[in-house]
Amino acid sequence: MDFNKKNYFLHLLDKITLKFLFYIGLLFPILFYFKERSYIAQDEGYYALQAKWIIDSGNWIAPMWWDSIIYDRTIGIQWLIAFSQKLFGDSIFAAHLPSLIAGIITLFFSYKIAYIIKGKNNAIITIFILATTFLWVDNLHLATQDMSLLAFELFGIFSLLKYQNTSKAIWTFFAGLSIGPAIMLKSFMIILPILAILPYIIVCQRKILSSLSLWLGVLLGIIPFASWLILSIQEYGLSNVSGLVNKVYYLSYSDSYSGSFLYYFWNFPANTFPWIIFCIIGLITNQKISNHSARLLLTSYPLILFLLLSLFKTKTSYYSLQMVPFMAINASIGIQYVFSSEFKYKKCLSILFISFGLIFILASLFILINTFIHAFNFHYIDTKIVILLLNCLGFPFLLFSIKNLSSKRIFLLLLAPYLAYSIIVQNGFLTNRDPQIKLDLVNSLVVNNHTINFILPSQFDEDSFKKLVKVALYTPTHGLALRTVDSINRNQYAWVHYNSLIAEDMSDIDIIYRSESIRPWILIQKR
Repeated sequence: MDFNKKNYFLHLLDKITLKFLFYIGLLFPILFYFKERSYIAQDEGYYALQAKWIIDSGNWIAPMWWDSIIYDRTIGIQWLIAFSQKLFGDSIFAAHLPSLIAGIITLFFSYKIAYIIKGKNNAIITIFILATTFLWVDNLHLATQDMSLLAFELFGIFSLLKYQNTSKAIWTFFAGLSIGPAIMLKSFMIILPILAILPYIIVCQRKILSSLSLWLGVLLGIIPFASWLILSIQEYGLSNVSGLVNKVYYLSYSDSYSGSFLYYFWNFPANTFPWIIFCIIGLITNQKISNHSARLLLTSYPLILFLLLSLFKTKTSYYSLQMVPFMAINASIGIQYVFSSEFKYKKCLSILFISFGLIFILASLFILINTFIHAFNFHYIDTKIVILLLNCLGFPFLLFSIKNLSSKRIFLLLLAPYLAYSIIVQNGFLTNRDPQIKLDLVNSLVVNNHTINFILPSQFDEDSFKKLVKVALYTPTHGLALRTVDSINRNQYAWVHYNSLIAEDMSDIDIIYRSESIRPWILIQKR
């Protein structure tokens, strides 16, 4: 490489970014997993299945359910999965790749936002907290739209902060530009984070609302969504496409996935434990931040978003992923305060962590002893992995008892969950979540070497739906979606629900494959 070109490249990668790349290297065991993967049905299996139909049919416009058009959601994540699989091959890793890339982007912008607000130490702690929060790690290894949505949201908020610091119009343009792709991923659900950020904008950056570059960015960013919408209406009619609005209305009023107003008061802490404790401390100590706008952003945005999500009738844990980066930033502020000279109860805190360490170590010894005498057994997880996890959590906390390591206590606090999540990810607990169905079907010569039809009943329960999605994902070549067994031609194969066979004449039907893992779905052939 030419020397001048090399210097130019290094100039583009500023010191902050280079340091971030170093930390990504440290997080490698949590971020990357290259062994066997398998899908869960909802929602990643559903999106991966729609991406498969995009590739198979060449129809990049309409979300499909076999040969039916279903506009119950936008098509952004299906595009990303399909594009990734076209580029890198038809694999589950390729389907997960958009979420993985988006996850690294969320780490980057969380790092940058924390750096702007509180500096280097806060930024480092923030990304390690984020990477060891269950809700974030869980969604990182799912082929869903939530991590990609979060990446665009953080890009928009980072752009607002950069504009405040530099007054360069390009950053207002980027802030507006981030809205369009977010709509493409999650349709009108993007309204909630926009409403949550509005108080910060009105109080601290009101002039941005009259910025031409902001609205130019919004207009340009929304072109892909508008183009897709227009093409969809032209091809399939307004009545079909109106399903997008109907779905938002359904989520707003349906009881199917509803929860009480207090749902996130327990669900969010459970999915962000133990960092939520430090986050609450950080929210309280934020009043000491001299930068008024930073203080408002760290407090108002996550709390208003929390309130809006609580008011929205449909409740799911992954909706609250949007709050996790700000939980991490606030938690890093709380951790720094707790381990600072200002905190009066450091000795009590050390005793607490040492106690936790002892509990984890004693628990691992209890399991080890009982394993030897065959009195204790984990049915789904290797006992050795459980013992290793408990020791990884326990020993860093026990080191709190060593006075010479008092200056390293933040490092030890981060080390325990880092080691634990590294083990969890590298053992496939968050990536190979349902291996049995995949294993059964991948080894079936009939499934892999023939075109298989699907006989779909008009209604089936949730378990049947989940199994159907997985069976369809691991069936390489799909035939037709049919309603009755009579619709199958001679010598053809079909997956059929067991209940659909009860009233059928079985004289010309052979059951080719059945398994407990995919029950009630059975592979048949018509003679």
